[in-house]
Amino acid sequence: TIFDLFTLQSTFGYSKNNVVEVTLGLVKDTTAHWNMSVKNSEVRENLVAYWSVPLRDGVHTVEFEHGSTSGKRVLRVDGKEVIRKEWMFKLVGDEKFSVGVENISCELRVDPLPDFSFGYSLYVDGKPLEKFAEQQNRSLKSWSILLHGKRYTVILGKYTFRI
Repeated sequence: TIFDLFTLQSTFGYSKNNVVEVTLGLVKDTTAHWNMSVKNSEVRENLVAYWSVPLRDGVHTVEFEHGSTSGKRVLRVDGKEVIRKEWMFKLVGDEKFSVGVENISCELRVDPLPDFSFGYSLYVDGKPLEKFAEQQNRSLKSWSILLHGKRYTVILGKYTFRI
C-alpha cells in the first residue's frame, strides 16, 4: 500500500543542478532501497526537510526551509506557504500548524546537533510522523490508480469502510 512507504527513513542532499535527491530506506527491511529525484519549479536554497503525511483525505507534503545563519524559517504545506519568519535569533524551537481537511495538528521541531547543525522532526497528532504513519497504515487501506494519465489515491477506512 501507499502507506507502507511512510514507514521509511529518509535522507536528503542536493546535487549541482538544484535537484533534491531523496533516498528512502525501509525500516523493517534494510535491504530494499529506493532513489527518487524531485525537481522543484523554483530553487529553494535553504530547503532542509521534506515529509509526506498520509491522512484520510490524501497524502500531504510538508517542506521546511531553514537559514542556519539568519534563522529564517519557511514552512509549506502542499506547496502553500503557511509560516514565514525572516529573522530569528533563536535558531532552534518548534513551529505549530495544521494539515488536511480535518486540520490535524502538527509540530515541526528544530533541535541542535553537534558541529552547529540541526535536526528536524515532524510530529503529527502528537506522535512522531513514523508512528503516526504506522497507525494510519493499520486503520486505512489505500491504492494508487493511474487513470487517463492522472494518478489518483483511493483510501478506505478499514474499520469504518469510508472512502
